[in-house]
Amino acid sequence: MSAERLALEVRHAWMTYQHARYPRLAELLPALVTEMHRAHAQDPEAGRVAVVEAYRVTAALLVKLGEGNLAWLAADRAMSAAAGDRVLLACAAVQLGQVLRASVRAGPVMLAAASQIAPGTPGELSLRGSLLVQAALIAARAVDDRVVGELLDEAA
Repeated sequence: MSAERLALEVRHAWMTYQHARYPRLAELLPALVTEMHRAHAQDPEAGRVAVVEAYRVTAALLVKLGEGNLAWLAADRAMSAAAGDRVLLACAAVQLGQVLRASVRAGPVMLAAASQIAPGTPGELSLRGSLLVQAALIAARAVDDRVVGELLDEAA
């Protein structure tokens, strides 16, 4: 499968997730992950974004299914695949934050990732805001209203 086709398949997987068609996504992911590995082996750089995104959507589904340990593994693999690219790493960190949110340990991870993103482009600004909102959600769960307000103000 070409890198372009793989990117389309990953986008389709995200759309399936966003439409809450979780059983269908669970059917699609095994083949997607297999193709992702194959494409990455053929051309590691061309398929890198697709690898990160495939692991991210896998982690997102596993969180929805209550499979925290497997979600952690998928998010960790997304982080590893994103190493060396600050924007991809921050994208992977958003997913890691969703996996870790229940444990409250994710706050420092989100803040560290946000600090690595200089909001130079609209996409980077959005990504930084997403990381700060994740940190605010974690603070809200810990009932830390002051920190929630500060993080949401900074995200805005």
